Amino acid sequence: MSISSTHPKEPSLGPDLEGRRHEKPLHNTFHELYVNEFHPIWNVAFMATGITACILYNFPYPAEWLRICGYIMWGISLLLFFIVTILTPWRLWKEPDWPLLTDPSLNVFLGPYSMGFSTIVNMVHFISQEHWPIGTFVLWWINVALAVVISWAVIFQLFAKSKLDYHTLQASLILPVLPLSVSASSGALIVSNLPNARLKLLTIVVSFLLWSIAVFIGSCFIGIFFWKLLTSKLPPKPAIFSVFAPIGLIGHASWGILLQGINANDYIVEYTDLDQKAVIGMVLKIISFPIGIFFLGFGFFLTFLAFAVWFYHGWAPFSKSWWPMPFPIGAMSLGLSEVYRASGMESFRVLGAIYGVTCIIFVILSLIGSAVYEFPRRKRLM
Repeated sequence: MSISSTHPKEPSLGPDLEGRRHEKPLHNTFHELYVNEFHPIWNVAFMATGITACILYNFPYPAEWLRICGYIMWGISLLLFFIVTILTPWRLWKEPDWPLLTDPSLNVFLGPYSMGFSTIVNMVHFISQEHWPIGTFVLWWINVALAVVISWAVIFQLFAKSKLDYHTLQASLILPVLPLSVSASSGALIVSNLPNARLKLLTIVVSFLLWSIAVFIGSCFIGIFFWKLLTSKLPPKPAIFSVFAPIGLIGHASWGILLQGINANDYIVEYTDLDQKAVIGMVLKIISFPIGIFFLGFGFFLTFLAFAVWFYHGWAPFSKSWWPMPFPIGAMSLGLSEVYRASGMESFRVLGAIYGVTCIIFVILSLIGSAVYEFPRRKRLM
C-alpha cells in the first residue's frame, strides 16, 4: 500500500511499474520519460505546495515578504496542478490497462487531487476576498463534487474489489476520506464573503455534512490503524511516512469546526429573528471551541507517533514517499492558528507557527529532492 523507499534504491510503485525499468532501455522522449513514469503520488505534491502557500499567505506572524513567498509557492502548486491534470488522463489514454482505479496502491492517491483543488479555492478566497465571492463559490462546488465522487468511489472500490490483507493495511488508507474534511473546511472558510443568507446557509449545511462524514469514516480507519499497531507493532520502514496521513484529517476537522462555530454565530445574529439570538449564536461558537481543541489534542499525539516511528526506524533518504508529510503538518498549523484567532491565546499562535514552519521546510526539501532524485532525465543519468 505504501509508496516509499530510500535512495538510491527506487520505490515500489505498484504492479504496473515493477520491472518496467528492466524491460528495455528508455529512449529520450517526453512520453517515455514523463508519461510512462507518472505516478498519482504527485497529486500529494500538488496539495502539499498548495497548503504551504495558504500558510505563507496567512502566517500566524504575518509579513509582506511571507505573502510574496505564498504567491510563489501557489505558482508552483498551480504548475503541479496542470501537470497532474494533463498527465493522469494522458497515461490512462496511452495505457488503458493502467490499474489507477482498481489498485489500492494507486487509487488512494486520487484523494489528494481534490485536496489540492481545495487549496486553490482557499487561495482564491484569500486573494480576492469580497471581490469574487460567486466565482469562489462555484469553484468550491466543483471541489465538493470532486471530493464526494473520489472519496466515495475509492472507498467503495476498497470495500468491493480491492484485495487487501492484514499486511497491506496502512495509514494511507485514510487518504480517500481526507477530501471530504478538506472540502468542508474550504466551504466554512468562504462563507463569510458570500453575498446573501441563502448561499451562506447552504454552504454551512453542506460543509457540516461533509465534515460529519469525514470524521465518522476517518475515525473508523484510524481505529483500524491503531488495531494494526497493537497487533503487529510499528509499520515497516518503507511505510513510515504514511503514519502522517491521519494528522491531516484531525487538523482539518479542528479547523473546519472552529470556522463553523464562527459562521453559525454570525448567521444567527445577522439573519434570524430568534429571541436571544446573540446568546444562541455565542453558545454555538463556544461549543465549537472545545471540539476543535479535542481534535488538536489527538493531533498532537498523532504528530508524536509519526515522528517517533520515523526516529525509531532511522533516517530515510529522500524518495517520493516524503511528500505525504507536509500537508498533515500544515493542517495542524491551520487549526492551531484558528484557535489563536478565536481566543487570543498566544501559545496557540506559537504552536501554529512551529507547525507552519515545519510544513514549509518539508515542502522545500521535497521540492529539492524531487528535482535532484526524481526528475526523469536526471534519473537516467545517475
